[in-house]
Amino acid sequence: MTDSYNGNATSASIPPAAIFQHWIHSREEDTSDLEVFRPEEFAFPPSFGRDGFEMRRNGQFIQDDIGPADGIVHVLGRWTLLSPRNVAVSFPGTARESYSFEIVSVDKLALQIRRQEQSSR
Repeated sequence: MTDSYNGNATSASIPPAAIFQHWIHSREEDTSDLEVFRPEEFAFPPSFGRDGFEMRRNGQFIQDDIGPADGIVHVLGRWTLLSPRNVAVSFPGTARESYSFEIVSVDKLALQIRRQEQSSR
């Protein structure tokens, strides 16, 4: 699988390889229905805290939520692939709500997702 993805993957069991890194929300680039994330090396403009996440190949998901005083709170969870471009995220044993998102596009420089809220698992 290549390091870029534009929604045309054929395997339902493996997400695009480029998604396996730490992503930080670049909300200045969001559109009405897409969220944009960049790698932590990206030159972000000044901001009061930024959320983000990291997907690991072993199924672990680390959600970065904005905490007190704009610090980051890490919430551990799990991800599963629902289809070649849809990911479900759950946070067993926590108060954090589950959600899912569609991978619209990803390469090593940018990730665009379309998020859908789900009920807690």
